[in-house]
Amino acid sequence: MIEVHHEPIEEVGDLAAIENCCFCRESTRFWYKPRDVACCEKCAAKAEPEDVPDKKTWCRREQIAFRGMWT
Repeated sequence: MIEVHHEPIEEVGDLAAIENCCFCRESTRFWYKPRDVACCEKCAAKAEPEDVPDKKTWCRREQIAFRGMWT
């Protein structure tokens, strides 16, 4: 299990705090702070620290997944 922290939305309509979980890709406002990546509470309950990708890897996976949505 890893500890995640809730990222509050500062203003109505501010979606910057919502990202895709690094495991299941569901939208979440929870973050694994040591690696600065989004992780939902459900996945955090099953994950170990060594399972969490680094920021660069997570961002690259998101780029690949997002690009695939439009092709």
